[in-house]
Amino acid sequence: MIVRTRRVKPIGQRIELVPMDVHCGDITLGLYEQAGDAGTSFLVHTYSSRDGAGRRVRYVAEAMSILGGMDISRGSDTMLRFPCGRAHRVACRRIFLESAKLGSGSPLGARPLRVFDKRKGRNIEVASLGSGQYVVRSAGNEGTHDRRAAVAVLGLVKLGDMEAVPGTSDRVRFDCDTSHDAAVGLLLTRALEVRAALREIESRAARGVLAAPSNQAL
Repeated sequence: MIVRTRRVKPIGQRIELVPMDVHCGDITLGLYEQAGDAGTSFLVHTYSSRDGAGRRVRYVAEAMSILGGMDISRGSDTMLRFPCGRAHRVACRRIFLESAKLGSGSPLGARPLRVFDKRKGRNIEVASLGSGQYVVRSAGNEGTHDRRAAVAVLGLVKLGDMEAVPGTSDRVRFDCDTSHDAAVGLLLTRALEVRAALREIESRAARGVLAAPSNQAL
């Protein structure tokens, strides 16, 4: 008797999970990290064979590309990487989660480098200074210390894997010295609600046990 064994293709280390995707029959979506010679790549994947699951995974990857400024691999339309080749793992996780919140077919476009601050009734704006560095200001408060802008700086540091620029209270940077404007625009939408965003991450981590393929929603 010939016993056939199924080979499982390695897809990398899972770094984020959407346990139940409400936009596609509650399938599970995972984000996997892979290291390679050209840098770090990320794979959007589901084990589900439910009708439409493949299209859903491809849409989420496309959303990550547009909203996060990531490049889609030529060899796979669900594999992405940042142009700099660095991981920026925390930022990528947030880009994945925000992309998965969108229903398939929703129009996609990069977010502006500003967000409306409901508490103060004004925009928080971010300007690129080049080489991966950004300055954060409240509209109308140029040249003065602003607490809400400082909150946005903290949010970008926590949610975007960025660094506060030493000696400043209004500047952040990526350690790759590369600008990632689309990612910053997306992260800025949650930067003023950093505590809520961190609670969401912790909640997902507590629930995030990826089921075996046979136990996933089909």
